[in-house]
Amino acid sequence: MRYLIWMFLLSFCTCTAPDESAKAALIQENAVLKMVMPTSLAQDTLTLTFDLNYLMGKFDPTQHSDFVLIAPEYADREGMYLRSDTYAAFKQMHSDALKEGIKLVIRSATRNFEAQKTHLGKQMDRSNKNRK
Repeated sequence: MRYLIWMFLLSFCTCTAPDESAKAALIQENAVLKMVMPTSLAQDTLTLTFDLNYLMGKFDPTQHSDFVLIAPEYADREGMYLRSDTYAAFKQMHSDALKEGIKLVIRSATRNFEAQKTHLGKQMDRSNKNRK
């Protein structure tokens, strides 16, 4: 126990305030960072707000304004939905890939909570049948 107390006191006594040269170096480093960092990165201005039900997948993509139906030419089946920003990015990527002779196809898209639960249940049933 005496040893622990001695070590604590020793470590406490060795902690000192930074000297002036260390303070000056820190100030200089901060000044350099401010000069190098673009003003657009200086402050975080992005604010996203999502409903808890949306984050948990408890919504219907067919009724949600952020989601769009995928055209049959881009997917291997009908009736799938993607976020509109994701879909726009995919269509651009699809177009660029076609120029290179590559055909991209969407095989899976948005699954809300219930769809994912059903999908997982089917996979578990198949897995259990294969074990028997």
